[in-house]
Amino acid sequence: GGQSLPLLVDTGATYTSIPSALARSLRLATIRKVTVHTASGTIQADLVALPAIEIGSFRLTGVRALVLDLPGNSGPGGRGLLGMNVLRRFQVKMDPDAGIMELTLGGRLDRTMAGDAADMA
Repeated sequence: GGQSLPLLVDTGATYTSIPSALARSLRLATIRKVTVHTASGTIQADLVALPAIEIGSFRLTGVRALVLDLPGNSGPGGRGLLGMNVLRRFQVKMDPDAGIMELTLGGRLDRTMAGDAADMA
């Protein structure tokens, strides 16, 4: 079963990240430990493979993500980051005033509103 997770779009993040509580509930196996340079300093994080991620009407499989608890954002209800490893697959247009992000993949368009969550399977 999938779970929804609010994701913050972060064009400065190489990888998408999910909170440790979600990784545990999905029982994701660690591929390897990686060194991550964040605004708070350098840390070690687990790299995992998400079986699938759904953003709007798009479903991507085999997406790699970091298990990373953002400061003040751990535990149930935590948020993740939507990083460039996912965003680079799309043509992305953002309208910050309207709170809309348009994603185009293979000629197909989806409008995602600010506050929408991605589904992790």
